[in-house]
Amino acid sequence: MQLRRFALAVLVLGVALPTVPAIAAAKPKPLPCKQISDDPGDGRINPLGLSSPALDILSADVSSGRNEVTATLRLKSAAVENDNYLRGGAIWNFNVTVSGTNYSFYARWPSVVTVDPPALYGGLTAGSNQSSPVATFRRVGNDFVWTVSRAAINGLKKPKTSILVTGASSNADSLSADSAPAKPDTKYLDKTPTCLPSK
Repeated sequence: MQLRRFALAVLVLGVALPTVPAIAAAKPKPLPCKQISDDPGDGRINPLGLSSPALDILSADVSSGRNEVTATLRLKSAAVENDNYLRGGAIWNFNVTVSGTNYSFYARWPSVVTVDPPALYGGLTAGSNQSSPVATFRRVGNDFVWTVSRAAINGLKKPKTSILVTGASSNADSLSADSAPAKPDTKYLDKTPTCLPSK
């Protein structure tokens, strides 16, 4: 009799317990990131060999959405105000090509000789001209981030256009520092989701 009651209890509990799916839900695949990736510790002002974390490029990405294009350049440190090696001025560039036109997302830290106190600023050039509409630039932690309307990049008017990522660089006092070229044929397909969101 007790055995029968035990079997009945197991049957009732088995019905009452929630079922566990045989296959757990697969985790979403991480979105691609770091179209440019560069080793840390090579932000040196050549030929002087002076090392600066503000000139040390770690990675860079570009992405686009329905309305905007966003680019980011990640540095070991973006505290340019505290870097004595930048007193003669510094320039950072992240370069891409769309439909034969070269675009350069740039940041500038003026020389203390020309601007005192200097202020960090940035923008986008299309070929040799300032982009229109102009890009907004901001510093977020150790990243330089640019945002610009799609209208500034004419080639994106055509569907399924790719942005060719070419490279990033930094220099100080007109001397090269870090060069981070993209791997050959590194392309970003317009409006493809990445780890770098764009509206």
